[in-house]
Amino acid sequence: MDYWDVFMGVVTFLIGLGVVLYGVQLVGEALEKSTGVKFRNSVAKLTGNRFGAVAAGLGMTVALGSSSAAMGMFVALSNAKVIKLIQALTIVLGVNIGTAIVHQLAGVGSIPILKILSLAIVAGAFIIVFNKKQSVRNIAKLIISIGLLLFGISIIADGMSTLNNDHVFDGLITSLADPANPANAVLIILLFFGITCVLQTSLSTFIILVSFIGILPVDLATFAALGINLGTAVASMLFTIGSSVTAKRMGIMHVLFNIIGTCLFAVFLAFVPFGSWFGGLIGSPVYGVLLFDLFYKTVMAFLLLPFIKYFAKFTAIIFKDKTSNTIDDNKLMQKELVPVNAVPVALQNTTMIYERLVSGFFKSIDYLNNKSPTEYSFVANECDNIEKETVFLEKTIIKNMSLVSAGDQERLSKILDVVHKDRTIIRKTQKILFFTDRWQKEKDTISAEQLDNIKQMCDNILIISLKTLAALKNFDSTDKFDKQEHIVSVLELDMEVDKIKQKSREFEVAHYKNEEMTAALATYSTLINAIDDISEAFVAIALVVL
Repeated sequence: MDYWDVFMGVVTFLIGLGVVLYGVQLVGEALEKSTGVKFRNSVAKLTGNRFGAVAAGLGMTVALGSSSAAMGMFVALSNAKVIKLIQALTIVLGVNIGTAIVHQLAGVGSIPILKILSLAIVAGAFIIVFNKKQSVRNIAKLIISIGLLLFGISIIADGMSTLNNDHVFDGLITSLADPANPANAVLIILLFFGITCVLQTSLSTFIILVSFIGILPVDLATFAALGINLGTAVASMLFTIGSSVTAKRMGIMHVLFNIIGTCLFAVFLAFVPFGSWFGGLIGSPVYGVLLFDLFYKTVMAFLLLPFIKYFAKFTAIIFKDKTSNTIDDNKLMQKELVPVNAVPVALQNTTMIYERLVSGFFKSIDYLNNKSPTEYSFVANECDNIEKETVFLEKTIIKNMSLVSAGDQERLSKILDVVHKDRTIIRKTQKILFFTDRWQKEKDTISAEQLDNIKQMCDNILIISLKTLAALKNFDSTDKFDKQEHIVSVLELDMEVDKIKQKSREFEVAHYKNEEMTAALATYSTLINAIDDISEAFVAIALVVL
């Protein structure tokens, strides 16, 4: 054994592994930046039926070259509620088939074609140097990252080839190479399961497995394929930590898929030599294992597809959706934005904040008419909570602004404007609470006309707020929505609010001239101004999103 060759083989393998892992990360980041709302809408439409969801999972996995990276992308989309539970679980089946297709790359790992394809790095670099358009540069970065991934695979293959030439692993593999010993099949499953969990990528482990074929009989290598697939499912569960309930259910579905498949096919492999069959059909033991992997994933996907609703119920038992009717459930549902879900999650959180602000404003008006300590405390606490959440949301939006595509930057900028207007509504609602207390002390001086003015303003503002909410919910929708009619309607209602404010202002001026201005009247004027400011904030939000 040449120890220098062994050392260089290990170094080459580690370099290749590092390049692959970094390439997978870059592919995910580049895909996030080069796609925007059209991508998310396309995913939502494609996953509307089960076969489309399978195709989406398959396509994304092949595009990213990693089931873990694909799961990370779909977890982000499920956090953003772009995809729902049944869609998410069906996508997992497609991710598994996609993984098998990606594994085919391991079969050509030592062929120069991979190094030729890795020239995509050069092509992408030239595009970045000579093209200044950001959207094109983002696509170029995606091309570079895919080329880097392919180059890393070829480096790993070179490293493993050097180690195998020096027979480094002969002892370990030979000790497990006796197909007559049933325990060896279990040990091989566990060995490759552990390797995949450590490396966090099934592709790298498959390259290692391919390099062992020859020492390891092809029929035992099929057991290793089962262990690799189970390992990558467990590794992908890491993406669901701290994510939504749907995302966690996706992760457990991925694991369940491979546990069921491993148990079922381990029994079949004990009696049916699938590896030898496929190897003889193709004329290559390597492709025999790879073809078995694809066969295994495809068969399991179509076996489980009719039962996806039952899996949904089962995963719901494991990860329960903790909901209640308390105010806490109205808080931000997603505490961390990532580039791929920045727009939908920011919009979702902004819409939730807006709904709570509308509720808080009208509760402050109820307090104006019927002073209740409980109502005051509720609105005051809500305003304080929402203030903190809007500050947090502003920071996360700004943090992600430079990490998304140009189109998403524009959308996030509009959402940020809405958040700023939300803070105006918070301050004006707090002002109404404060001056209501002052006005209540002078309640005997309040006229029925003044109360009616406030009622008329709030009746119009209620309709404005509902129309603005509809505009928010249609901000990124592909459904037909008459924006022009909405804008005209909102502006006309705001004009009615302005007329009532103007009438109150004329009443105030007359009392000033006659030196009849009282503290109660001055407070009433302040309340009218605050209510009008809230109306203008609602209108401004509608204009921003429309």
